[in-house]
Amino acid sequence: MTSKPSQVTRQLKQEASTEFASVMDAFYKELKKNTPIRTGRARSGWRKFRDTQIGNGQTQTVIANQVPYIGPLDEGSSKQAPKGIVAPSWDAANKK
Repeated sequence: MTSKPSQVTRQLKQEASTEFASVMDAFYKELKKNTPIRTGRARSGWRKFRDTQIGNGQTQTVIANQVPYIGPLDEGSSKQAPKGIVAPSWDAANKK
């Protein structure tokens, strides 16, 4: 039995979406894990927003941290995370 191209396309889109969601979940967990702790404010500042409508039926995942000093922490200002937070977290998430 052969599948219609539209069915194959739909299935591929679904599989890609599922895989992307899995990578973003792993990235979010790694960000939290790799964020240095002094008071816990920076670590608890991570937020993940899913399924934000961007048009054409597409969605996106946004991960953000509004703590004012997250930038310097990501630039390696903490001895707990001298290589930063985002790049090492992304690398670890992609390896999983």
